[in-house]
Amino acid sequence: MNIVLSCDENYSPYLAVNLLSILKNTKSTINFYILDLGIAFESKSKILEIVNKNNSNIEFIGVDKKDFLKFPSTISHISIATYARLKIDHYLPALDKVIYLDVDTLVINDLTPLWNVDLDGCVVGACIDSYVEFGLQGYKYNIGLTDKDVYFNAGVLLIDLLKFKSLDVYNRAISFLQKYPNIEFQDQDILNFILK
Repeated sequence: MNIVLSCDENYSPYLAVNLLSILKNTKSTINFYILDLGIAFESKSKILEIVNKNNSNIEFIGVDKKDFLKFPSTISHISIATYARLKIDHYLPALDKVIYLDVDTLVINDLTPLWNVDLDGCVVGACIDSYVEFGLQGYKYNIGLTDKDVYFNAGVLLIDLLKFKSLDVYNRAISFLQKYPNIEFQDQDILNFILK
């Protein structure tokens, strides 16, 4: 099972809790890939210790923040690290499928059933974001979506990386932002538009 998270130093304590919650609840051996936007050596050492004690693997993949500096930061508590998932296919070219989790997610069940979901030709498996879908009337139109388009939450994703790569998500994200610069939910809005 391949699990990807994106993190900077400010969110490293949340990353540690996230990893512990996954390891406590998932029986399979896990390959963790951390898209690293500046995690301190001391934090990495603690995280490595957690993962190594639990017979799983971890790789920190350096991400250049410059790739995302022009992307809007509209929610104060969300790091620019969230945008790294837009280039996930670039950072992990040898993988076909991953689970992507927001670093502030707490896992309370085994992730194996999610890992085994048949995407049936879809690029991602995700859950509806009920706040946007049902609570923010008209918001989807602001980002080029229609009522027919279902708006999903990007915090937990099962991703077919081969299909994701074929969509050239990162470059399309840049084009999207030129047309819709006033997005509210950052990379989630971008992914909803590109993957509609």
